[in-house]
Amino acid sequence: MITTALAFGRADLANIRRDPMLRFVPVIPVAFTALIAGGLPELTETLHRRFAVDLAPTSRSSSPSCSSSAPP
Repeated sequence: MITTALAFGRADLANIRRDPMLRFVPVIPVAFTALIAGGLPELTETLHRRFAVDLAPTSRSSSPSCSSSAPP
């Protein structure tokens, strides 16, 4: 089982060396995580400051349309 995994690992490394586009595959999740973690708070603040748009989640209980009481 371990030899099979090593064989697949070696084949994957050979493919990564041959195809330059595959070099970005391990980097993309890290880049997206950094972009979201660093960029989303700044985007939220900018939208709130410029357009008075709040992206913060709100609770459903405070919404008048989601009342838990039945109509009379």
